[in-house]
Amino acid sequence: MLVVEYFYRLPERAVQCTLCPWRCVLYEGAKGKCGNYTNYGGELACNCYGQVEVFALEPLEKKPLYHYGVGMQVLSVGTHGCTLRCDTCHNRFITHTSESQHVVRLTPQQVVETALSLREQRNVGVAFTYNEPTVWYPYVLHTLMLAKSHGLRAVLVTNGLIHPRPLKALLPFVDALQVDVKSYHDDTYLRLCHGPPGCAELVRSNVALMHKEEKHIEVTTLLLDETILPIAQWLGDLEPLIPLHLPLYRTPIGGCIPSTPAEFVDEQASIARKYLAYVYTDQQRDTVCARCGAVVVSRRGFRVTGYHLNDEGVCACGEPVVCVPRFN
Repeated sequence: MLVVEYFYRLPERAVQCTLCPWRCVLYEGAKGKCGNYTNYGGELACNCYGQVEVFALEPLEKKPLYHYGVGMQVLSVGTHGCTLRCDTCHNRFITHTSESQHVVRLTPQQVVETALSLREQRNVGVAFTYNEPTVWYPYVLHTLMLAKSHGLRAVLVTNGLIHPRPLKALLPFVDALQVDVKSYHDDTYLRLCHGPPGCAELVRSNVALMHKEEKHIEVTTLLLDETILPIAQWLGDLEPLIPLHLPLYRTPIGGCIPSTPAEFVDEQASIARKYLAYVYTDQQRDTVCARCGAVVVSRRGFRVTGYHLNDEGVCACGEPVVCVPRFN
């Protein structure tokens, strides 16, 4: 356990967590909405510090990041719990619980040492993924600070529901972010993600902050029955070169939300391409140059099968395509 910086002390030894929009008020012994913070003696403690549920070397394409370190690997780290309870979550076996399932206890030093030992396997660094990194913020911050000091890259896969102050403290140690934008509308966050009011606006504001801080950003939106138009217009106004991923939703075992027809995803991708240069679906994973239309990166699943850019990630026509090219 570790005391968390971002909280207020309240009367009667209560504390209020200010990491995410739930702003949980906790009395002695009580846990927050995510299940990973507890009031111990008037202090907010992270009780999952170092409790690692997922620890695996994976392709950056799996995050998905298609314009950052193409074809490289990253050490993926995750724990239990989340700030949302999405009905569509495929990782619910760890995100929808505050209890450990298969925990390996690892210090930040051990994570970084493992990442360094995997460099010969094309590992570029550490990614916090599978669950929302905010739920073990102190561990994420300490690990990424240490990773940065050793020259490793740092990736966050996040739902974007974090208050600006702790986000600003984290961003200097982050290189790339994959942001899961559930919807443009707050109603979807309330109805399908069971989140607090104001989620949609906070996520959009945080993506704008990430962009202002010049971080590499890619966005994923899981299409159910909404049009992608407002998200595509918003991202296009912010930066039309931000890649947008539109994966096909398939109902998990025991799920109650019907799978999305592939035809609907293709239709929405066509709408998004009117505003954004790079839009990906499960059927279209290749990277096509926005200027000349050449296929510059071809993929099969998460595997890169062709790469036709120079060392700076620039197409033969002179168009910069990949923000950070594959590393040597």
